[in-house]
Amino acid sequence: MIEQGQYKNLFKETPYFAFLLLHTLSRGIEIVYAFYKDVVSSRMNSELEIDEKLSNLKRGNRISLAVHSYLEMALIFGIIYFIQPATSKLSEGGSLLDSILYSFSVMAFNFSFDKSFITLGGVLHVTQVFIGITLVVLSIANYLGMKDTMSEFEKSDWRNGKYI
Repeated sequence: MIEQGQYKNLFKETPYFAFLLLHTLSRGIEIVYAFYKDVVSSRMNSELEIDEKLSNLKRGNRISLAVHSYLEMALIFGIIYFIQPATSKLSEGGSLLDSILYSFSVMAFNFSFDKSFITLGGVLHVTQVFIGITLVVLSIANYLGMKDTMSEFEKSDWRNGKYI
C-alpha cells in the first residue's frame, strides 16, 4: 500500500498517469455540467410554453449519450485503476479486465468507501460515484419522462433531410 507522502512515485512510475488523470477529471466535469444543464434548462417560446429544449436531440439520442458517457467514464477509470492499483482496492498485478470490472462496480453505486484508500484513490472513487449518480439519476430519469415532439422548424428540417 502506498503511504500518503509517496505520491511523487505514483507519477514517476507511469509518465502518462498525470495526463490521464487530468483528462479524466476534466471529462467528468464536462459530462456532469452538460447533462445537468440539459436536464434543468428549458426555454419559453413566444406563446409562453415551457419544455422546449435548447437542442434538437430527442429522448433516444439523449439516453444514448448518457449510456455512452457512462461506459466511457467506467472504462477510463478502469484504465486508471489498472495503471495505478494503489488508487483502488485492487491488488498489484491484476488484469485490465479486473480493473474495468472494479470500475463498473464503483459506477453502479458501490459505496464501499473505507479508510484503506489513499487520498487520491478516495477522490477518484467519490468522483466516479458522483458522475455515475449524475448520469443515471439526473439524466436518464428525466429523459424517460420527457415529451418527444418536434417543433415546426424541426419538422421542416426532417422533411428536407437536414435532421439527424
